[in-house]
Amino acid sequence: MFSRARWLLLVLACGFTAGSIFQSSWAFGQSDLTPPSPNAITAPTDGAKPAPVTITGITQPLAVGAKKTAPPKKSETVIVQTEVLPTAWLTHPHVRPAPRNGNFPMPATGCGYYSKLDWLQGTASEKAPKYGYPAFAFFGPGFFDTDWRYVDQPGATPDFFEKVHRVHLGDDWMFGTGGQAWWRHMREINSRLSGNTNEYDLFRARVYGDLWYRDSFRIYAEFITAHNINPELAPLRIDENRADLLNLFADIKVGEINCTPVYLRLGRQELNLGSTRLVSSLDWANTRRTFEGVRGMYSSEKLDVDLFFVRPVIVDSKRFDFADNNQNFAGAWVTYRPQKGQAIDTYYLYLDNHNKTTAGGIVTTPTVTHTIGTRYSGDKDGFLWDFEGGAQFGDRGGNSIFAGFATAGLGYNWSKAPMNPTVWAYYDWASGDSTRNAGNFTAATVRPLLHGLP
Repeated sequence: MFSRARWLLLVLACGFTAGSIFQSSWAFGQSDLTPPSPNAITAPTDGAKPAPVTITGITQPLAVGAKKTAPPKKSETVIVQTEVLPTAWLTHPHVRPAPRNGNFPMPATGCGYYSKLDWLQGTASEKAPKYGYPAFAFFGPGFFDTDWRYVDQPGATPDFFEKVHRVHLGDDWMFGTGGQAWWRHMREINSRLSGNTNEYDLFRARVYGDLWYRDSFRIYAEFITAHNINPELAPLRIDENRADLLNLFADIKVGEINCTPVYLRLGRQELNLGSTRLVSSLDWANTRRTFEGVRGMYSSEKLDVDLFFVRPVIVDSKRFDFADNNQNFAGAWVTYRPQKGQAIDTYYLYLDNHNKTTAGGIVTTPTVTHTIGTRYSGDKDGFLWDFEGGAQFGDRGGNSIFAGFATAGLGYNWSKAPMNPTVWAYYDWASGDSTRNAGNFTAATVRPLLHGLP
């Protein structure tokens, strides 16, 4: 049975979808830059000089570049092909590039088969087809950072499922929707070190609605329902979340720097930063991870800047999820891309957790942790590299912290070989203590993709 809060959630979601289907007459999109689409214009039939034609504020001669010919005969029609000018939606809104995880894969390029169906049918493509989602189920970044702008490109032939991500409502408004459903069968031997085998199924469904007004304002809402089916051990908190909101935020354009917009994001939102060793949405979990707070964002071709102050959202499978007011998480993250395929991250993270918890007899909170670090990753001529390191200081359970971590990875990608193979070798290190609860030199995770540092 749904609680009242969950019924209210469903009503609000329906209202959000219905309310997005309306039109506006402002001039940002097609009517601002693209002329109407008449296929023919009838010229004067009395031999007079054709008058200029004004199309959406652009004045041009009727037949630009045409050779002089005899005046048309009476009742004769002159066919003039009008040039289709680009729409502003081709480059707007700006899409933030997804960060490369540790042990990052290299997408296949060049001629080949890009799906099992293509392979079975013997249909090879000259290059990788454009698509907003990756070609695999695991997808760390949020749906709100997927790039579907190719759908609006002249000559594009998107299918129905691609078109629903770019539904233009008049000239200034755009609505998009999509989602994901997956089923995972799990069999864990010695599950949770209990000595028992835990065999069960995980189901998850996500559906989102994304509404833009020009590139000035955005409302994004994402629904999630996650279930643990027939477990032999009690479900974990990250296994179940029945009918809740994973994301609900507004993006407000507060200015521009060098013609690049600066946005303020307010509300419930996922975070994925850098390698995601420290901050991620944890897609391995059936429920994913999200936060509530505020985030300032700037993203250009070479530079990304993020400033945020949030609180983690605690999953509750029986009630509406809530933010933990005993935890404050803030930080600054800067990514510089010196050239294509390379990135340098520099960051500072602050975590203040007043909760009192232990794990395996080890005091993990309360804690105040400061983390500073950097990362350099990239690829060139098939060679891959990923280097990251950082230091932590603060207080945990009454003990001072001075700890560190480092990771170094080298790899190679054979882009022209069958199946596009990639090999990585990594060395990971994190400081620790020989005495339980000493805490002085133990590096701690913040909100990582995997189970711990690195």
